[in-house]
Amino acid sequence: SMKTSCWILLFLFLSLCPLVAQKEDSRDSKGDLHLNLFLDFSLTGRNIGDASFSLLSSPGFPQGGEEDQGVSERGFSLNYGELVLSSTLDRHFEIATVLHLREDHLEIEEAWVRTKSLPAGFQVQVGKFLSSFGRTNSQHAHYWRFASRPLPASLVLGEEGLGEKGIRLSWTPPLPLSLQVGTELLNGENGASFASEGSATLERSPAPRLITAFLKGERRIGKVLCLYGLSWANGKERRETFDEGASLPYRGHSRLYGADITIRLDIDSDRYLSLTGEGLWRKRRGDLLESDGSLLPGSADQGGLFLETTWKFSRRWGVNGRWEEVVRNKAESGGRSLLLHKSLSAWRGSLEFLPTESFRLRLELLRDLSRFLSKERRPYTEIRLSLNVVAGGHRDHSH
Repeated sequence: SMKTSCWILLFLFLSLCPLVAQKEDSRDSKGDLHLNLFLDFSLTGRNIGDASFSLLSSPGFPQGGEEDQGVSERGFSLNYGELVLSSTLDRHFEIATVLHLREDHLEIEEAWVRTKSLPAGFQVQVGKFLSSFGRTNSQHAHYWRFASRPLPASLVLGEEGLGEKGIRLSWTPPLPLSLQVGTELLNGENGASFASEGSATLERSPAPRLITAFLKGERRIGKVLCLYGLSWANGKERRETFDEGASLPYRGHSRLYGADITIRLDIDSDRYLSLTGEGLWRKRRGDLLESDGSLLPGSADQGGLFLETTWKFSRRWGVNGRWEEVVRNKAESGGRSLLLHKSLSAWRGSLEFLPTESFRLRLELLRDLSRFLSKERRPYTEIRLSLNVVAGGHRDHSH
């Protein structure tokens, strides 16, 4: 069974760790296999019953906002395991695979090959990978400061984010400042914004259906580091219902726009203060298909932003805070406006303790004002104590 396979993979990892450790002094030699294992456990409590919690939704986003890391019930949870295998094949290519382990299934989250030595600063990546759209989309769950993605990204792209099969071309120009531009051609399988559902009246569009473009920059002035970026995505969308207010089949396209900035002040080698802001906007344009074959226009304009701050005030301790809100949530169907709530928000705070490099304890508090039950807003409060463990590498390892 799949559950048995997960335990076998875990056993193989633990068995291979000593072999990898013996090669510690030659980790960068050709063909070395690097393994990293991340495990995340939590104890969750909230002031709403599990049955009611499972029925919560955000108006205008019927396909977004899946439960974060599968924690839908209160109590103890094994949220996920993540097994990362990477290797430098030679001076021209490197490969990596990220396996996402749950209690009942195993998923290939990433599996790609990337060039290392193309001329003029170009790089090509092929396979399944997390898109470079935005700042947070390409970050894995063990890197997050909180248990789930920011609200706008979770609703627009789903809790799994934009992870696709395709190809990425990037270019780092020879400039005094650090800058990267790139584009991706992807299948377009994200169910929240680029669904490709088929039915008797709705034909699926062939892949690839999604293209992205991005610009990322970095600048350091003394102890201050600034990261910034702009992103764009355009893809086809086919779904059997436009949203809860218009149940007709829909065909059209979604266009996403993103902007982000991070400023970090490095106080010393252990302490820093950072502020991250990111905005995400989505425009949907298309047609709703009537039973008699006629077409009705359907559109939606939605977007939001978040601000996140981190204060690492000692080697072992840090605090985080995040405000997130959907500030625009407007849709039209057949020339009439759909009544949607635009003020969907949440507040989070967390305290982190790292007793060693391998263990992270985090106490997190959430106040969510973005969910509705039977068309009535249902705020709830959640408190979570989580333990994240890493073996085989640094927890901030970037894939």
